[in-house]
Amino acid sequence: MSSIRSLPKIRAERMKEQLGHLVHPSQNAFIPGRRIWDNIMLGQELMVGYNWVNLPPRCTLKVDFCKACDSVYWDFLLEMMRLFGFHRTFKAWIEECVISASFSILINGNHMDFSRALGAKTRRPHVSGHHMSAAVLGE
Repeated sequence: MSSIRSLPKIRAERMKEQLGHLVHPSQNAFIPGRRIWDNIMLGQELMVGYNWVNLPPRCTLKVDFCKACDSVYWDFLLEMMRLFGFHRTFKAWIEECVISASFSILINGNHMDFSRALGAKTRRPHVSGHHMSAAVLGE
């Protein structure tokens, strides 16, 4: 395995130790010992009895399902890594991954050109097409 291919694995192993301390407990995906199902079950428990007629009117909103990297300010991420004491070499590796990343967007099954004026290249957040919004109004 070439050294260039092993760098992401080394970075992931080094960051894995700190990730559980840096990510809020309600963000359960991809953290060892946490399960995304915990949040799904919480959502289901909140909806139990939602349509009971003896309760007051209510509203449920499901907003902004997206990957965290869809709306990251990369400068903020790098500054947080500095403040949390990540070594500057490690931080530089992450920055290089962010700056040199390439993207492909699939819309309705068709690959679309990605504008380099948006997204990680210019360190501005990319607005994803994966955002979902839904509202259910009580009676």
